[in-house]
Amino acid sequence: VVWAVGAFAGAATAQTPARIPVSQISHQEVTYSDLNLSTQEGARALLQRIDIAAKRVCGAEPVRSPLQPRLVGAFERCVSDAVDASVAQVKAPLVVALHTGAPESVGDVFAAR
Repeated sequence: VVWAVGAFAGAATAQTPARIPVSQISHQEVTYSDLNLSTQEGARALLQRIDIAAKRVCGAEPVRSPLQPRLVGAFERCVSDAVDASVAQVKAPLVVALHTGAPESVGDVFAAR
């Protein structure tokens, strides 16, 4: 199974157009048929793949500079939005829980108290 990580072209350059044509949306396929998403190991591996793909799609991470302070924030939002959208597409409870920081099981909730 393949999911696409997508992001707006130019997001890392602080462009914020109201509408972007589909032809300008970048994407990268992320495969996970080799992973068991019901295990923490598999879910973490998929999150790592999605994060790497999102960073590639959003372009090179800009250098922090006082001359262009918005570039880093735009890049980070691009990556965050792409990862969030990809995790939502997968619809695997453990992947969502690890991504959002939610407890993976009821046992974890009680253990934390």
